[in-house]
Amino acid sequence: MRRAIRVGGVLFVVLCCLGAVSCVGPSAPSIVGKWQSDSSSTHTLEFFSDGTWWESQPFSSNSGRYALLEDGRLQMETDALLGGTKVGTFTYSISGDRLTMTAENTTLASFLGGDTLVWIRVR
Repeated sequence: MRRAIRVGGVLFVVLCCLGAVSCVGPSAPSIVGKWQSDSSSTHTLEFFSDGTWWESQPFSSNSGRYALLEDGRLQMETDALLGGTKVGTFTYSISGDRLTMTAENTTLASFLGGDTLVWIRVR
């Protein structure tokens, strides 16, 4: 009898956990990965899972840290040439393999190539 109660209790807990997991909707597409500018095949931007990013274009590169903020916003930081930190905030959306970033301030937008940037996922 006790064994049946234990098995029933364990089964109940497992079913509750499965039910809770199934109520969670699909996760948002991840920004982590390598992206290529839709206007230049040699301009890439890569986001890493450790919160860093790397941008590469012919004759220049840039790197820094990023954070995903609430309401579909992305904050990117890089060290300034003469000291300090440059910070850029973008609204972003991912649809399929397209990442669209629109600058809320232009501190970093000029480095990346403009106020609205569209990237295609490479990997």
